[in-house]
Amino acid sequence: MEEIEFYYENRRYTCNISQDNPLGTLLIKNPEGAVLEITKGQQTGQKKTITGSIGQVDLSHPYLQGLISAAQNAKEKQIERTREEQRQAEQKKQLEFQRKKQAEEIAQKEENFIQAVEIQFEENIKSLSQMLKIAFLGKVSSGKSSLINAYLERDRSDMLAKVGAEAGITTEPCEFQISKNVILIDLPGLDDIRAENSRLTQNYLSRVDVSILVVTGAADASQKKHFNNLKAHCNSVFVVLNKIDEWDKLNPSALEKVINQWQQTLQLEKIYPCCANGYDPETRSDIQLDIRGVDLLRQDINGFLDTKGKKLLLAHQMPDKRPYAVGIIAGAVALVAGQAILPGRAAFITATQAAAIASLYYLYTGEILSKGTAFAMLPIFAGQAVASSVFLFVTSFIPPTGVIEVAAAITAASITIAMLSAVNFVLESGANIEDKELLKSKFQSYQKQAEALLKGLALSDVRNFNKINFDEIVNKFI
Repeated sequence: MEEIEFYYENRRYTCNISQDNPLGTLLIKNPEGAVLEITKGQQTGQKKTITGSIGQVDLSHPYLQGLISAAQNAKEKQIERTREEQRQAEQKKQLEFQRKKQAEEIAQKEENFIQAVEIQFEENIKSLSQMLKIAFLGKVSSGKSSLINAYLERDRSDMLAKVGAEAGITTEPCEFQISKNVILIDLPGLDDIRAENSRLTQNYLSRVDVSILVVTGAADASQKKHFNNLKAHCNSVFVVLNKIDEWDKLNPSALEKVINQWQQTLQLEKIYPCCANGYDPETRSDIQLDIRGVDLLRQDINGFLDTKGKKLLLAHQMPDKRPYAVGIIAGAVALVAGQAILPGRAAFITATQAAAIASLYYLYTGEILSKGTAFAMLPIFAGQAVASSVFLFVTSFIPPTGVIEVAAAITAASITIAMLSAVNFVLESGANIEDKELLKSKFQSYQKQAEALLKGLALSDVRNFNKINFDEIVNKFI
């Protein structure tokens, strides 16, 4: 049995409870080794000396009463200490269990996080491996080839489609594979005198994403049939009234009248008046290209392609990539700001950032950035914004409070603007995308600007982000 040490009247004693006695005998040992046995409810006790003699002791003696009381107090304190030790041991056991459980949960969350990011990333970039086909077609001499060159912002020295003064120079379908995934098709006129060309044109229509019907001059009812045929075979049809320079010497109302006639004839709400004059090789060198209306056509086609996830496929071919870079960055910033209100927000935000990096890489190189390379770049920026990155990850698993979501939205938006602006700078300058020091330097510079700008918006609700013109904000960075 465990002995309990206590002091009474400056003398050291020990006591314990006899576990063998069902009545619970209290044993008190003095410094000389004599033991006093006290049974609960008895007025006398037995004293056993170290020599073995036994004698009866009157327990009513004041000294013994005090001694017994001190022994009981010592016993109760020891019991309390034992209970406290047991409680602490159990608490420690529970804490260890909780720590182990939390570690397992964190490991599982990290695994789920990585899986979610990879799935979301693959979903975001899968469109970059699609094929895009755009067909330009119309009557002979309608200026299709010139329009193709103008659409791609080419000059005379870098023409894609052959242009000549001879009518009907395109006598068979011409495919221009301008990248691994993009094909532009210059089709013969639908009313070409050679019937086989018209049949070839019809065969192409079922394989294109966008068709551009090019018309000229006064409204022609025969084009209604071709227009309806296009709509039946193509995802989207745009009608261009080309060579509007023919009306330059007439009153503006003359062109407006012709546009209205074409709209009525084709039963079409919108038509695109364009001019792509000056691509003919015989044009004098002092005559500048006359390009009108093509920007609006390109803008609307890009809008359609964006709904199909194919806008970037063609954007890579454009000389001026800045507007597309702004769109990529602004779109990603708006998206992560909205994702900041979602449970598990860090996974969505990380996937969006990685996909935007891959999109910028494709815009400038025409190549698809590997998942490994895209994800390997993220720690470069996370290391420069450790507190912000940890905040986004940790708050992903906290129930929504409103305040946290606003802070997460601002944090995610500022990091994303800085990150993508840095990546854009490196790509635009032709530097190596894996130049860590350059990326870090530009990120630090951009992040300070982004934090100051976004905090100045004084947002009170993450829903206000959908009212922000992120294109205008991003323009200030790149």
